[in-house]
Amino acid sequence: MCMAQIVVVFGATGMQGGSVAEILHQDPSYKVRAVTRNVNSDKAKALAAKGIEIAQADLDDRQSLADVLDGAYACFIVTDTQFKRTDCEEYEYSQGENVADICMVKKVQHVVFSSQLNAFDGMGLQVKHYDAKSRIEEFMKERALPLTTIMISCYYENFLTWLKPQKYGEHMYKVAIPMGNISLDVISVAQIGEAVRSILNNRAQTLNRNFLLSGDKLTIVEIARTFSKHLRPYEFIDAQINLDQYRPVSYTHLDVYKRVLTPGFGKTSRH
Repeated sequence: MCMAQIVVVFGATGMQGGSVAEILHQDPSYKVRAVTRNVNSDKAKALAAKGIEIAQADLDDRQSLADVLDGAYACFIVTDTQFKRTDCEEYEYSQGENVADICMVKKVQHVVFSSQLNAFDGMGLQVKHYDAKSRIEEFMKERALPLTTIMISCYYENFLTWLKPQKYGEHMYKVAIPMGNISLDVISVAQIGEAVRSILNNRAQTLNRNFLLSGDKLTIVEIARTFSKHLRPYEFIDAQINLDQYRPVSYTHLDVYKRVLTPGFGKTSRH
């Protein structure tokens, strides 16, 4: 019987990393080492209760990265944008440099990185959390890491938080997303872990490729109809707002989805 290969999962207490850690833990081919800055957090304890190894590391601390990547066959990397910092893009990029360099030193055989498009180069928009990840991807390629990147569309779970429908009557809600008649690519967080497991299981076919992950392609009208069907007696409609009427923190995030990502998600991958 072959020994399980160690896969280090960064951001394991977040949505993407948590999905990857839990799915890989179910596969006897892998031993998950879930990385978090706070091993005493509730989410870390929940993972530990399932039998997942919890390890402490900070993307600012190269020695801690070297410790958790010791003996690793593969790793999943997702970086976090700390928007409260004025230098959030450069800070995130420096963290990506750190983990990429240590992966190279430790000779990790397969790196799966959650990337994004460079909105500034492609559209002239400043979308710091996109641009930082795109720059990290390029840095990893310059270092010739054994790399697979994924780009993830809008989470279904966002409809429980910042995309939560707005109440306008006793049983009436509006879905206020400025997509017009353009379809929005959506995916469940649980599907991310399954995709990463498939990538790791098929290394020869997935190495040096970029996969654009989408579970469904739906207009806002179709999303509203789905909510109405499953959440009766509540009724949902498309609020039919435009970009100028939409001003949350994630304004440019949705703008990029509408103008850039949606056309590309018709393809399964790009080289």
